[in-house]
Amino acid sequence: MRHTGLGLALGAALIALSAPAARAADELTPTQKQAISAFTRFTVVYAGLIWETRCNSMPAAQHEAFKRQVAGQRARLNSIFDARMMDAATGSAQTTAGGPELAACDGKNAGIAKSFLEMAADVDGKLATIPEGFQVRVGP
Repeated sequence: MRHTGLGLALGAALIALSAPAARAADELTPTQKQAISAFTRFTVVYAGLIWETRCNSMPAAQHEAFKRQVAGQRARLNSIFDARMMDAATGSAQTTAGGPELAACDGKNAGIAKSFLEMAADVDGKLATIPEGFQVRVGP
């Protein structure tokens, strides 16, 4: 799957556009790093939710729990990143979910739902370390 490249591209864009003080020092704070990591991984998780909604590979209760988990993550990330970044994340997720690596709902993607659930748990862990009110803004 190419989700790693997607995450790296989004991460690089965030690093290049993040807070001026961090740019000037040429490094990010640990909280900025956690936020960017959660954001890039969320993009893949969101693609997973789109795929799962189309393919229905999880039991119904697990599917509903995954939907709620992703909705909570999206709400939290909306409070950290501006709308342009969230639009980019969800747009990239839609492209990824419809791409050739995830298009089929067949045995080729067996086990992929488990990896999306594991990544979602990782996003939750990262978001838990970010203080309420923390924001990453893009541009000047």
